[in-house]
Amino acid sequence: MKLIIYALLIFITQFTYATDPQPDDLKVVNDYVNKKISELSAAESYTKFMLGDLNSDGVDDIAMLHTMVGIGGMGGNNTSQRLVVFKKTSDGLKYVNEAIAGSRGSRFLSFESINNGVITFNSKFYLPLDARCCPTGKGKVFYKLTRNIVRELNVAPRS
Repeated sequence: MKLIIYALLIFITQFTYATDPQPDDLKVVNDYVNKKISELSAAESYTKFMLGDLNSDGVDDIAMLHTMVGIGGMGGNNTSQRLVVFKKTSDGLKYVNEAIAGSRGSRFLSFESINNGVITFNSKFYLPLDARCCPTGKGKVFYKLTRNIVRELNVAPRS
């Protein structure tokens, strides 16, 4: 029984990078991820990154999609996705802001691109008859860093 309890307490973290990050950048990101996993008592954590200029300073920043599973220490498949932005400064990589971008029952995102400071995601969202495991709706979602706040852009659907 103790083995099962210990197994539930082990955090699994998987990192995926668009390009090779700098070692100092990794430390900043790892510190953030470990803190968030601890705060939310997540059982698993997955991160994906995209590099791009998010604040028009000519320097690539980091947008991270942080997916956590089993939030609240209860196990299960309660899942949340956060878009986390880090800015590259002369003093190194700095955390800026984050937004809840997806969750089980609403939508899941995957990176597409960063252009002109806009982060574009492919989205899978739940349609009325979809099972909780398997969203079948597809679309695009856009975010932008504005005055150091990560904001979802409201884009009118095309007719």
